[in-house]
Amino acid sequence: MAEGVEVTSADIARLAAVRPSAVTNWRRRHTDFPAPIGGSDKSPTFNLAEVAEWLRRQGRPLEIPLADVLWRMVDSLRDTSLSTGDNVGVVGLFLLHLHGDLTDVPDDRQGFTRALTRAEHAMLLRGDRVVAGLVSLLTPIELTDDQLAVLRMAGQCALIDTPSAVFDHVCQRYFERSAINGFSPTPPELAELMLDLASAGRGTLLDPACGSAEILIAATKRGYRQLLGQETNSALARIAVLRLTFATPSATGPLFDVHEGDSLRDDAYPTGNAHAVVCSPPFGERNWGHEELSLDARWEYGVPPRVESELAWVQHCLAHGGRGSTVVMLMPPAVASRPSGKKVRTALVTRGAIRAVIALPPRLAAQHSVPLQLWILQPPSAAPNPSSNIMFADVSDRSASTSAGESSAWTVVQDLATRAWTAFQKDGSSTGGVTQARVVPAHNVLTDGVDLTPRRYLPAPSRGVSDGDLTALRQQVQALMTQLQGAIPSTGPAIGSTPSSRAVSLHDLANTGAIFIRRTHARDVDDGSATSPVPIVRAEDLVRGTRPKELVPISDDPLQLIQENDVLVPIAAPRLIARVAGEEYSGACLSSSVLLIRANSSLVDPWFLAGYLSSLKGDHQARISTGSPRELLRFDPRRVRLPLPDLTTQQAYGRTFRSLSDFERILRTANERAERLIRDLTDTLAADLSGVMPRGTHDASRSDPMNIGDTGVPALLGSPPR
Repeated sequence: MAEGVEVTSADIARLAAVRPSAVTNWRRRHTDFPAPIGGSDKSPTFNLAEVAEWLRRQGRPLEIPLADVLWRMVDSLRDTSLSTGDNVGVVGLFLLHLHGDLTDVPDDRQGFTRALTRAEHAMLLRGDRVVAGLVSLLTPIELTDDQLAVLRMAGQCALIDTPSAVFDHVCQRYFERSAINGFSPTPPELAELMLDLASAGRGTLLDPACGSAEILIAATKRGYRQLLGQETNSALARIAVLRLTFATPSATGPLFDVHEGDSLRDDAYPTGNAHAVVCSPPFGERNWGHEELSLDARWEYGVPPRVESELAWVQHCLAHGGRGSTVVMLMPPAVASRPSGKKVRTALVTRGAIRAVIALPPRLAAQHSVPLQLWILQPPSAAPNPSSNIMFADVSDRSASTSAGESSAWTVVQDLATRAWTAFQKDGSSTGGVTQARVVPAHNVLTDGVDLTPRRYLPAPSRGVSDGDLTALRQQVQALMTQLQGAIPSTGPAIGSTPSSRAVSLHDLANTGAIFIRRTHARDVDDGSATSPVPIVRAEDLVRGTRPKELVPISDDPLQLIQENDVLVPIAAPRLIARVAGEEYSGACLSSSVLLIRANSSLVDPWFLAGYLSSLKGDHQARISTGSPRELLRFDPRRVRLPLPDLTTQQAYGRTFRSLSDFERILRTANERAERLIRDLTDTLAADLSGVMPRGTHDASRSDPMNIGDTGVPALLGSPPR
């Protein structure tokens, strides 16, 4: 293993197949864990060889793929004037050299320099054509000793895997790190969808903000004759050229060219020549050139305001589209409705340039949790039969997150979007039976703020509540209200007189063994010896009185598992609430926000203890911070002095406290069911008024749609009022 390779805690966790919290745990518990050699206090770095040796001594030998070691070596380069991205490009050049001959590994510095020069020329001369954009990217390379070590490691990796696969791995790791600084490559599935919607598959494809060339690479198998790209970041532009070179054999693949530069300020290509323009532009730029470009000829639909850089990109892409071309762009949802862009959107709609807007599922890119949109546009002169209609589609409710069903979810999204757009292209009025899409006349869009948000033009989703569902829900509410009548607790235990007792703090009770107090820490949840996942109880679960929803792996430690009759107390809450664990919490594990108190039932009744802690007196004594009622307060229940009468008296009070808890649970359940019943009935009435019939046939014999009975619960709806 190469010496001097630095890794972060996150890298160690990934290589050792544990959570980052486990690495933090090792550092705290083991004094012989390797000391940091760089980084910062918040993000230290460690010597990979030292960490691997320490893990070997702990019985956790690392099997680190050489490609991972190569990436860490690239990321650890310090004595060089090149950025990490530039060094990734140098590695790519050498791997491109090996792509032709794996045995041609140089022995000295001059040999490596000559190999890199030959690889540059191979990129520059593609068959009988020069990759013009690459000329400005070629720079003399003076290799340092560390860079030579990196290239030798790249040669070893290429003997195990193909040079293109090694370079792709290094690029992906670089993109993961770059996502922290705002760059995230277009996901391959999204690139394929955008190309499906462009549907040209011939002539020239342009991506004026190509980044790492994800869209251009996806287009290499689409039948395009020429692929053009431009990227502001020189390191990304060089990486894009290298990835395209690996992806396109010079004899059979399409011609390509990638220029370094700002497409808006320094456009590298003539306008009006592209058969398709597919682009994922940068979002939310303010310094895009508003002042110096105010008189630019590309602003055919109006000068974009400073805060509307995305609309500048829209017009830039439209200007590059030739006759019969299609423009597909990934856009943030705010562009569809921001007041500042109304003038430009009005011109796009009026002149027929905007053809469709499709809302996508959220979390398509690392820094975007909102549902992005695809805009499909055509230069007005490009459409043989211009339509005055616009297609809106919303598939944002289809999950496309990185889960087990990611592939099938994306298949559904691609099918719905392409089917609706293909049908609309044919006649300008249909959506191919896709219920999530609707064709809207352009003049209907030219109202208010010229809002292009798809959901605005689609019918509200029907809840689809049947008569049977409503009847069953109403019966549940009735049963719960009847149950409430019998669950109203008495005013107190029948003990005859106020019991005498001594007050003992929970801290003292714990010292005597009458109770056991445990609080877990975040680092205890996963120390690298995790078993199968179990539910984890958090403070919010106790405050709301709900079952835990999240599963986490834990180490094989029975003390972490909650037992029946354990008393659970949140560390921070609006007010102190203690709950006795029943079947809903038994077998789950503690989070760091919950304190567990396990009582010796022969000395302390758990229901008595939980009831007193939940009282105003318990809250007052346990509180260690003050604030407004809306703020979370912090509590330490060990400070509470508990009145401790004899066990029989405790149990009498405990039964009353338990009846209060049961009453609260029934009341909470009844409230949830009643709110759902009200919501479903409201939606059904509104659907009836709109002519949408989401449920079964109405009973016309009923004249009162609500039919409030003696129980005070609305009966199932009859015929709607006319």
